[in-house]
Amino acid sequence: LMHIFFNMLCLYWMGLVFMEFNTPKQLVALYVLSGLMGAAFYLMAYNLLPGFAGASSGLVGASASVLGVLVAACMRAPNYRINLLFIGSVALKWVAIVMVVLGVISFDGSNLGGHIAHAGGAVMGVIYALLLRRGLDITKGINRIIDRLTDLFERRPRPMGEPVQGGRYHYGK
Repeated sequence: LMHIFFNMLCLYWMGLVFMEFNTPKQLVALYVLSGLMGAAFYLMAYNLLPGFAGASSGLVGASASVLGVLVAACMRAPNYRINLLFIGSVALKWVAIVMVVLGVISFDGSNLGGHIAHAGGAVMGVIYALLLRRGLDITKGINRIIDRLTDLFERRPRPMGEPVQGGRYHYGK
């Protein structure tokens, strides 16, 4: 419970920073792409690395997605200042560096799959930021898919004069 609470707090704060330079649609798409990249890293590790042979583990959480957003925001504005409780004003790059280093040094085997997923999310954040610098927004494709899915559930007004339930007709308001 605490893990998801801190993930959502971090997503809220880093999402605000991210959206100072990008759109909310890019945030949602990067969140999804980072989660998918984290899942891909996790699945590759469990299928290719001998240390996972015979291991049984589930893939849950949003940490890879949150880390992708954090790393992308950091690469866009590394010297952006944020205020941390008990610490004070800190450049965003130091927050990202500490988070990534903590992820690397905590490869103790207890949640190795989770840490590998975190690395996948961070890699997606780097890829997104580097490609965006070159003018390529990789979130456009996922946003088209999301737009099409939301269009399926959008309520459309009926043209006037068309029958409604029970054979009655709808004539306006």
